[in-house]
Amino acid sequence: MAALVSIIKHHYYKNKLHTNMLIIFMMLFILITIPSMFLVRHFNQKNAQEQMDQISLNNLSLSDANLTQTLNGAGKISTSLLSNNVLQSFLRRPDKMHDPSDIALLENTLYNACATSANHLSAYLYTADGFCYFSDSNGKKRLAKTSVRQTDIYFQIEEADGKTVYLDSSGVYPDVQGISVARIIKNLDTLKPMGILVINIPSKDLASAFPDSTVSRGFILSKENIPVLSNLSFSFDYTTLLPPENHISYILPVKETYADGFLYYKALDNYPFFIGIFQDFRSISEVGFSTFLMILLLLMINFVLILIGIYMISVSLTRPITALAEKIRQLHRKEFRKIHTDFKATNEIGYLACSYNEMTVEIQELLKKELAAEKHRRHLELSLLQAQFKPHFLYNTIDSARTLCLSGATMEAQSLLKAMGIYYQTILSKGMDLIPIEHELNSIKQYETILSFQDNHDFFIQYDVSREVRPLPILKFILQPLVENCIKHGLYGLDEGIITVTCRFCGEDILYLSVEDNGRGMEPELVRQITGKTYLSPSRSFGLAATLERMQLFYGQDCSYSIDSTRNQGTLISFTITHFSSHAQKENPL
Repeated sequence: MAALVSIIKHHYYKNKLHTNMLIIFMMLFILITIPSMFLVRHFNQKNAQEQMDQISLNNLSLSDANLTQTLNGAGKISTSLLSNNVLQSFLRRPDKMHDPSDIALLENTLYNACATSANHLSAYLYTADGFCYFSDSNGKKRLAKTSVRQTDIYFQIEEADGKTVYLDSSGVYPDVQGISVARIIKNLDTLKPMGILVINIPSKDLASAFPDSTVSRGFILSKENIPVLSNLSFSFDYTTLLPPENHISYILPVKETYADGFLYYKALDNYPFFIGIFQDFRSISEVGFSTFLMILLLLMINFVLILIGIYMISVSLTRPITALAEKIRQLHRKEFRKIHTDFKATNEIGYLACSYNEMTVEIQELLKKELAAEKHRRHLELSLLQAQFKPHFLYNTIDSARTLCLSGATMEAQSLLKAMGIYYQTILSKGMDLIPIEHELNSIKQYETILSFQDNHDFFIQYDVSREVRPLPILKFILQPLVENCIKHGLYGLDEGIITVTCRFCGEDILYLSVEDNGRGMEPELVRQITGKTYLSPSRSFGLAATLERMQLFYGQDCSYSIDSTRNQGTLISFTITHFSSHAQKENPL
């Protein structure tokens, strides 16, 4: 009987010890877990705040650079018009101010100057006699006063004495948001003021200076804290902002009825404006709360695993570990494949296998991101190399226009400059990489017009383009470099050169593009180097090699090309793009 009582007491105290150990473990777990969760959440929110500050300040700097570029471009246009022969001649002779042909020539000059910019600029010329001449796609703007001399900002323009002045457009025109670039136009010979020139930048082009993620929360203020552009969804008293200093960014907490966040703003260097964006605080709270839930979930999983580990210690742990190690050793080198096992996820080995599988997925994602980054970098390099060739072409075109102007052929100069403006406007395409085929063909026609003023026009371009493909979007600046390559390397110095541009569908969702000439052809070795991607010399046919690589980067395996060239019989370069409709809605790669 005593032995039986002893056995019962032993089992009783043993079970009681296990129960007490479990209670102590749970209490320690709770005491450690709850403070840890609050500390992690606090530091996570602080880290998220720092990250948001860094991202917002980077976006602010990018917006600053974009807006500065826009203002600088408008200022250069204003400076170029200051010495424009048409404008100077018009203002020096009062009799021209009533001649319709002279007025049309002047306003066309204003239009061409604005067309050189990617923005929707408008130009207004106010003469000393009170006349107004303009180029504005949205119709004539009405002055806030009877004449520009009576406006509140006229003394600033007059005080600048011919220098460029950047103003809030609402001070010149009522109910107009934007920035106006104004200056007094003087007679270059006598330095006598003859009128006032105003270049207007509309608010929609100012909004394009902000990155897409912040454009709905951006604002631009004048130095008097007057909104030039305000996209905030709530009313804010901008007069409470302290005038910022150059090169310094400010962060201001905002507590409004419908807004809780941070205001980031800074002054534009060399311009009387400052720019800012608003970041909602709720994004930080959401990040912190989601992380808190994730940590809680992980802690609960760990707690369950620890409990299972206390009561379920496996005696055969070595065998499954050896089996898992053998499976890992069998993996192909540099090939990250998932491990398929029969172990349950709650098992220690199964947990290791799942963790390894998650690691392989993350590595694959990193490799994909690295490949995309490399493509992006290569695309930028090609664009930069391509841009290095354009200044020489632009210089020759402007020089030809100058020669025509000096010789009195102003209408020919106008046609040349208009062709150049349309040509570069097509290339810019508001930053888009996809443009309609019809616009690409138009750039070829404008390029042909420009060349007709510079060289002997001893070639003819014919087009075999079906009507159904004209509005379809393709990667811009593809056909024009090939035509340019034909002219420079295939037809230059030859008589009766013919270039044929073909665009059509050759099957269901298969687009066929080709450029063919009857020139001197290409050497087989050069064709082999280009198609084999061993082309190293930038001195010959670089436009062809760069175009082929751009097509491969953008359309990938869906794009195939061929080069058929015979000595003294011409060259045919053709592209075939399969699954064309799937690429027509691509986002810009940049």
